[in-house]
Amino acid sequence: MVGRTLGQYEILRPLGAGGMGEVYRARDSKLKRDVAIKLLPEDVAGDPERLVRLQREAELLAALNHPNIAAIHNLEEHDGAHFLVLELVEGETLDARLGRGALPVDEALDLCGQIAEALEAAHDAGIIHRDLKPANVIVTAAGRAKVLDFGIAKALAGSARAAAATSKPTALTGTGMILGTAPYISPEQVRGQPVDARTDIWAFGCILYECLSGRRAFERETVADTLATIVERDPDWSALPAGIPRAVQRLLARCLQRDRKRRLRNIGDAWLQINEAQHGPPGQDRRRTYRLVGAGLAALAAGLIAAAVMWAPAPEPPRPMLVVLPFENLGTPEDEYFADGISDEITARLARLGDLGVIARTSAMHYKNSAKSVRDIAGELGVDYILEGTVRWEHLPDGPSRVRVTPQLVRAADATHLWAEVYEEPLPGVFRVQSEIAERVAEAMDLTLLEPERRALRGEPTRDLEAYDYYLRGNEYFLRTYFEADFEIAERMYQLAIERDPDFALAHARLSQTHSQIYWFHFDRSPGRLALAKAAADRALEINPGLPEAHLVLGQYYYQGHLDYDRALAQLEIARQGMPGNPEPLAYIGLARRRQGLLDEAIESLRGAIRLDPRSPFLNLNQGETYGLARNYEEAQRHLDRVISLTPEWPEAYVRLAQVHLAWDGATEKARAVLEEGFRFPVVAAHEGATLQRLVLDVLDRDFQGLLDRLATVPWTVGQDQFQFVPLDLLRARAYTGLGRPELARAHYDFARTLLEREIDERPDDARLYGALGIAYAGLGQREEAIQAGRRGVDLLPIEREAWRGAVRVEELARIYAMVGEYDDAVELLELLLSRPSDLSVALLRLDPVWDPLRDHPGFLRLLQIYS
Repeated sequence: MVGRTLGQYEILRPLGAGGMGEVYRARDSKLKRDVAIKLLPEDVAGDPERLVRLQREAELLAALNHPNIAAIHNLEEHDGAHFLVLELVEGETLDARLGRGALPVDEALDLCGQIAEALEAAHDAGIIHRDLKPANVIVTAAGRAKVLDFGIAKALAGSARAAAATSKPTALTGTGMILGTAPYISPEQVRGQPVDARTDIWAFGCILYECLSGRRAFERETVADTLATIVERDPDWSALPAGIPRAVQRLLARCLQRDRKRRLRNIGDAWLQINEAQHGPPGQDRRRTYRLVGAGLAALAAGLIAAAVMWAPAPEPPRPMLVVLPFENLGTPEDEYFADGISDEITARLARLGDLGVIARTSAMHYKNSAKSVRDIAGELGVDYILEGTVRWEHLPDGPSRVRVTPQLVRAADATHLWAEVYEEPLPGVFRVQSEIAERVAEAMDLTLLEPERRALRGEPTRDLEAYDYYLRGNEYFLRTYFEADFEIAERMYQLAIERDPDFALAHARLSQTHSQIYWFHFDRSPGRLALAKAAADRALEINPGLPEAHLVLGQYYYQGHLDYDRALAQLEIARQGMPGNPEPLAYIGLARRRQGLLDEAIESLRGAIRLDPRSPFLNLNQGETYGLARNYEEAQRHLDRVISLTPEWPEAYVRLAQVHLAWDGATEKARAVLEEGFRFPVVAAHEGATLQRLVLDVLDRDFQGLLDRLATVPWTVGQDQFQFVPLDLLRARAYTGLGRPELARAHYDFARTLLEREIDERPDDARLYGALGIAYAGLGQREEAIQAGRRGVDLLPIEREAWRGAVRVEELARIYAMVGEYDDAVELLELLLSRPSDLSVALLRLDPVWDPLRDHPGFLRLLQIYS
């Protein structure tokens, strides 16, 4: 097989063989990546029923996107050969590693904890492995466990005759299917009984035992003796190393119960027990969650990262909900930000309480100076209690300034005032006032405070009041918009705060977040900017290792700076547990999941964040975008309409809503109406993205003269954001092509080529540039250069690494293929995009002139039919 080509895959070398097929390393010539090819045995390839079963199982497995599960990309056929295309995992099988003896206890627990996480994800999706063994686990050089061949044993299983023909020591079920390798199969498999997830739990116990002891729990000299031992005897518990945690001993005993009714029922419990054995028992509260606060965060962070904690939000018991309304400023207008800062700080402190839900600042600010009643506000926000108050900052010329804060807590159901107080202190006492207010609110609501929570309520962010003043001013700008100018002012305010107090951890954390945002939105993509974000996050953690906000911004750094979602999610989970009432960690968990292509989990996380911040334009915008990627356009429109009602001058909302109408049913009239509504506001009319979207509408409507006329009024040469880099000369070239002026089209393609080549010289790793360059080359008839450039963009940001922007790169390559006449390749990529989250839809395929060359292509017509 070596040297042979199967479709787009060049076979490079063998990787292994077994009863379920031969495995080879291969090169994907289209996406320029190495993959694993598993050739199916002839008895499978020649059996249509088993191929259908395998296709169904492969579809289920392809939906699993988990860091500890090797992905299945496709099931394909070429020249009569049927084969699976799998993620290529570099490393050593656990079987080979165990050939050198037992693992150190910490390493064994770490790897088995990862295997348990993989099994939990599969079991939650209804998939059972049935042939779990060390040979099906690869350990990468970084210590990551990857489980292979989920569900394949069932899908490939055939007759008893096929089972007898295999060279592997296996067992048969009552139906004669091969469903396990002898030393790891469960007693119910030996007896031919039906299997469920507890069969995998037995095999997991066998692997954990072997990792710790260096020997197989039940293996004897012959297969028959091995099977008899499995159904009759316990493993030799004395072979386990002395001193392993009692929790691990109990776990092994539970996993290896021959009576599966007494066996561990949920593999997720195995991960919990392993984690507890490694890091100690978690703190307990009424919700039985792992709350990592105070100094314990620092000690547990490394363990969480090593275990790659993948948190998915679960339903929580009802908890009381509170909103802290902006305190009314009774001082001068210049002190408004100070009064807002008091409200924000009390909100932040209360958000650290696990048994209380606190509405976030963004939603609370909508009721600043509102005349609405307590009951109306409570009904709109879904809260049980409202904290309101006044602040007066007295600037005394002949003495220290004083602050007077008058809070009152109101029960929404009957508008009863539960508690009120007057605090008057010299300005340095403002933090003590904030802490005492938060504590009194908790007591009035009859909340039981754990000691770490009480300490968190009493913390002082800084002792320098001027530094705190700069910090509050920075927050005012950071939280305002996504505009570069606001980020720049926020950055300067935080720097001034740190100059006053170098140990102001919260200011360092916000500064890190500001640097990450500047990098993410392409205002400054330099390595230096990213280094500043990391340095500020590290400094915040150095000052206060238990600060949840520091873990939040470190997670944001890994996510936005490196697309390292595993490390990001580990940090974000620490932040979430440290401030469970704060929507930011939940929001960024959702956004990271979205970039992984896990839209269901993204939507659920964002839904939890919106529960805490229902009037947040940012969260509703992102939820609308996520529903759009999932092609649930009705829900996408609902959330985007809400954004526009909340923030009528936000350009992104109009752009996204216009795109939803186009993807939904190709409604260019509705999309134009949305944009025209937005263009009533100068900030929208001046926005590059909104202007570019209006130009795209001219293309989709084939109004090429109108496109040229509108382009003449645009003062800039490039439209860009985090997704695309579009020289306007590319649009001029499309207009002249549509008008039948090929010589002018070619000239503008050449102008775009020159600009893009110059940009690439300066930023060779910017994936956005290569797709645009490939389109320019295609317009110039330079076929090879066009394809090479498009593929380079895909290689720099593959869809497996970044589901959303990676899909944009794939669509650009499909456009290039269509322009240069490689129609089969174009259709193949379009099918990939339609089968996964992306902005592409059938309506857009019908509408966009770029796909005109494919209108009569059988594969293209099939796509329109299948995905309509």
